[in-house]
Amino acid sequence: MVIEIRRWASTLAGLLKRPFARDVGLLLGAEGIALLLLAVQGVLVARWLGPSGYGVVALIMAYPFVIRLVFDARTSEATIRYLGEFHARHARDKASAIVVAGYLIDAATSILAFAVVAGTAWWADGHLVHDEGSAGLLMVFAAALVLASPSATSKSVLRTLGAFSTMAIARVAVAAVGAGLVLSLVGAGLGIEGAVWGSAATQALDGIVLLTLGVRRARGTWGPASPRAAWAALEGRRRELAGFLAWTNLGSLLGLIPRQLGVILVGAIGGAAEAGYFRLAQSLTAFSGIGFFTLQSVAYPRLAALGGTGDRPKLFATARRYALLVGAPLGVLVALSIPLVGPIIRLLAGSAYNDAIVTTQFMLGAAAVAVGFFWLRPLYLTLGEVKLLAQIPGVTAVLTLLGFVVLIPPFGAVGAAFALLLMGIANPSALLALRRHHAVRLLRRHPVTAE
Repeated sequence: MVIEIRRWASTLAGLLKRPFARDVGLLLGAEGIALLLLAVQGVLVARWLGPSGYGVVALIMAYPFVIRLVFDARTSEATIRYLGEFHARHARDKASAIVVAGYLIDAATSILAFAVVAGTAWWADGHLVHDEGSAGLLMVFAAALVLASPSATSKSVLRTLGAFSTMAIARVAVAAVGAGLVLSLVGAGLGIEGAVWGSAATQALDGIVLLTLGVRRARGTWGPASPRAAWAALEGRRRELAGFLAWTNLGSLLGLIPRQLGVILVGAIGGAAEAGYFRLAQSLTAFSGIGFFTLQSVAYPRLAALGGTGDRPKLFATARRYALLVGAPLGVLVALSIPLVGPIIRLLAGSAYNDAIVTTQFMLGAAAVAVGFFWLRPLYLTLGEVKLLAQIPGVTAVLTLLGFVVLIPPFGAVGAAFALLLMGIANPSALLALRRHHAVRLLRRHPVTAE
């Protein structure tokens, strides 16, 4: 036992010195600073506007976000996979074509989402937000999401080229400017309008900054490409790319819809105050969610590269290392923070938000499970399990939405958060249960060495 503990500690120490830990550390450090700024912004705005006003802001921003999610092609997983392949093979024309395709798809889907919001803003004003005159603010935020659309493909370019420090600097800079703008506008007495306009400007700034950085790095590495040249360069791979994009898009959409619909359904069924509690819980648990996606964004290219070599034992050994040495400790760490939720909310937001405590605790429990299993989706993508990654979230999403309908009327935001916790547990459990042979290979003892 002592020998095993020493071996595990030695391996963990080695892992912390490797590129994986360095890259994750850079992104998490930037996200930590950014989310601290956003948390301060959220707490102050919540205090200034009160639960109802804060809930209205949450609903105004949530509706365009959900519509954007419905039409979003979620190109990042496909662009990362194919950019990594083409870059490794020095296929500059194909890599450049993937970049062009990513930007065009994201722009087209975001414009379509804006058109839907513009056409339904009058309905959302009266039936969802319940705040007279909010239709214009809905369209403002939807327009900002159009300008933010290049960020997905730009991040794929920067991650593929290892520009994590550039991403970190940009993230902190945009968050600082955005938080300052929102607080200035709300503090100046603009209230709900100031919060929405400031948040919209932050979204637009993020897209413009990342577009500039992504295009510059892509052109410098792979050269420019026109849409026509991109179409020709991808000949022979278009069907494969479209299939991969379609299945990953469906799976991601089905998994995200319940999380984004949560605040809308809580507000529509439970009222603006309950939506404010739910939104505050989302804000306070945001860092764990960002950590989850950051871990995935660094692990996925590495696992995909191993999958491309055909070395399955090494692939599963690496996934097992991520599970034991990264996912499990971080998941436990998130779970241990659950008892601290009550004192933190009372200190930061005041007693008016006491009803948000249990909601936040349930969400933090779901986050602990997600962080613990962060490696599962990248592994299954590498193994080509794209259909399963769409089917499982589809089933659990439907069950979660049913849970919302049943639990929100009697329990409000707490019921919605509990439904999300159940979904968070069900997804990884089903993936492992339905592919027992993958689970068995993960449980086998492979040499666990630092990357």
